[in-house]
Amino acid sequence: MPAYQTTAEQFFGLGDEYYLAAEALQNLDDGIVAHTFYAQVTCRAHSAETYLKCLCLIEGAEFEANHNLVSLFGRVSSESRKLIKRWWDKSNKQTLKTHKFVVQARTGEVTPIKDMPGFELPSSLQRALEESKNASVLFRYSTDKIAKWVLLNFPLLVRRRILQLKPDWRDTCPTPASIFQPNPYFTDREFDGV
Repeated sequence: MPAYQTTAEQFFGLGDEYYLAAEALQNLDDGIVAHTFYAQVTCRAHSAETYLKCLCLIEGAEFEANHNLVSLFGRVSSESRKLIKRWWDKSNKQTLKTHKFVVQARTGEVTPIKDMPGFELPSSLQRALEESKNASVLFRYSTDKIAKWVLLNFPLLVRRRILQLKPDWRDTCPTPASIFQPNPYFTDREFDGV
């Protein structure tokens, strides 16, 4: 475990803050939103990272002081990984159908996926984690390395698992619960039965 002593509940709050920041940036006027792409992805990646660190602490797992999402996901319990993967598979069948374009990081141009030969959104959680594993670092520093964020609603699925284990945390974030729905096509009841 890292030398710093952030608690699970503090990581949870940070995850909420990063996610809300990404949502706020995404909902700016069209003329501005394209110029916030790196900040949006950095916030989404940090929300995934902090939620995973929170889940590790809740489950008593140790983790390295890094930002690698594959490594962090591998530290959570087998039960949590299986559940999150099932939620991912169910929710992303619809989500993958609705993502018809990709925002180009450098220019902010919106390009239809069909016009990007060789590009496809990953159908498995493992592949999405691999492709996005260092997004928080690569997008934060705006390097020339190729960086992707294809985890879609993954941060919210990890958050959902945390709230299964810590239901008393459900009301800790002062924002409407509707922001934290992992997928508009699924209700809480449908997800809880998965």
